[in-house]
Amino acid sequence: MKNIAIISTIIFICATGALLFGQDKIKENIKLLKSEDFSEHRRALYELHDSGREAIPFLIEEISNEDSIVLFLGNPKSSQYSRWGPSIYIGVLAAYLIDLIIERNSTDEKEFFSSNLYLGDIKNYLYWDGVIIRKDNMELITVRDLLCIQKIYRKWWSKNKRTSFYILRKQKLPLEDTCYLWE
Repeated sequence: MKNIAIISTIIFICATGALLFGQDKIKENIKLLKSEDFSEHRRALYELHDSGREAIPFLIEEISNEDSIVLFLGNPKSSQYSRWGPSIYIGVLAAYLIDLIIERNSTDEKEFFSSNLYLGDIKNYLYWDGVIIRKDNMELITVRDLLCIQKIYRKWWSKNKRTSFYILRKQKLPLEDTCYLWE
């Protein structure tokens, strides 16, 4: 009986340590989203996607981040340059990663980094331009919209955090049926 208690304690400590390490890694990767180093930034994107469900609450907190970076998440199949320009808010990138985690299983690491595509696989480009616009005026969102979008994702996650990805992939994504639209 005493051995079972000791083993249970050891398992609990190891599991807690692994969880905390995972959270630290997610936080570190979120900081790297602001990096201007292409390889660091790409690795952070891959690892956040690979973290799956565990990364979503941290990414939701990042949606209100109004810092912008030069990054084009537009679909490489498009022959046109985005009319929205080459920079996006970190918050939009965080929302994109949440949708990517929901919609697509993580790509094999070797396959991801051997690809010339920034997101590793053409299927990881979920939207044509990779930007969020307002439905009422069809204009790019502003900083004020980031907080509203964050609330939408928070509410969605609160309702769906225990739902399997299999079921989530059959449901609507967080911004569907709102005043915002991915383009």
